[in-house]
Amino acid sequence: MNLSKISVERPVFAWMLMSALIIFGAICFGRLGVSLLPDVEVPSVFVQVSWPGAAPEVMETEIVDQMEQALVNVSGIKNLNSTIFQGAAQIVLEFVPGRNADAALLEVQTNINRVRLPLEVERPLILKVNPSDQEIMWIGVSSEEWSLLELTVYAERFLRDKFQVLPGVGQLILSGFAERNLRVWVDHDKLAELDLTILDVQNALQTQHIEQAAGILENNQQEINVRLMGEGLTPEQVGAILIKQRGGQPIQFGNPSAGCGPGGGRAE
Repeated sequence: MNLSKISVERPVFAWMLMSALIIFGAICFGRLGVSLLPDVEVPSVFVQVSWPGAAPEVMETEIVDQMEQALVNVSGIKNLNSTIFQGAAQIVLEFVPGRNADAALLEVQTNINRVRLPLEVERPLILKVNPSDQEIMWIGVSSEEWSLLELTVYAERFLRDKFQVLPGVGQLILSGFAERNLRVWVDHDKLAELDLTILDVQNALQTQHIEQAAGILENNQQEINVRLMGEGLTPEQVGAILIKQRGGQPIQFGNPSAGCGPGGGRAE
C-alpha cells in the first residue's frame, strides 16, 4: 500500500495531510532564523618576502615565480594573488571553504622552505589570515588648530586608550600619519676627500646612535640600573657623531682641517 492508493481511497485524509503540511510549513518558515552576516570561515594564508633594494622585476623573476611554482602543489587552493613592490612581495592564498587552516598553513610553509632564495632575502613571513578579523569601522580625526604631529600624539596617548576599553572592541589600528624620522644626507664629495664610504657612515650610526643597558651598580643599600644614553635627540647631536672606522679598521690619523681628526671623521 502506497501513498497514492491511500489518497485515492481516502481523499479527506489526503486533504487533511496536505493542509497540515502547508500550515506547519508556513509557521516554521516564519520562525526560521536568518543571519545577515553569517559566520563563514574562508581559510587564507598570507606570505610576505622582503629583499631591501630589489626592483619589482627582480622580485618577480627571482622570488615570486619560484614561490608560485612551489605553491601550486598545495591542495585546496581556490585563488592565488601576488603583489610586488619595491623590495617586497606579498602572496595571498585563498582556500576552498572547509579546508583546515592549520593544515594549509603547515603545507604552505613546507613548500616555501623548499624554495632556494638569494642570501640577501629575509626569511619569509607566513601568517594565517581570517577575513572576519578585518576592520569594520574607520574614524577620522582632523583639526584646524593642531598640526598633524599634535594630532598624532593626541591619538596615540589619549584616544587609543578611550576606544580600546569600549565593549566589543577587539583591536585598534592607528594609521594615516607618517612616523617621525631623521634622514641623514651624505655629501659624496666629502666622503671621497676623506677616503670614506657610505658603509662607514652606516656603521658609525649603527654603533654609536644607540641606547642600551650598561649594567647594574649596587651596594648594601641600593641597586641602580645603568643605561647608555647614546641616541641623538636633535639633528645637531646626530651630526656630531664621529666616524671612527674606515673600512672596518680604526682611523688613527687624519687631517683636522678636512674635518677628520685622530678620533675619526664627522657625520654631516
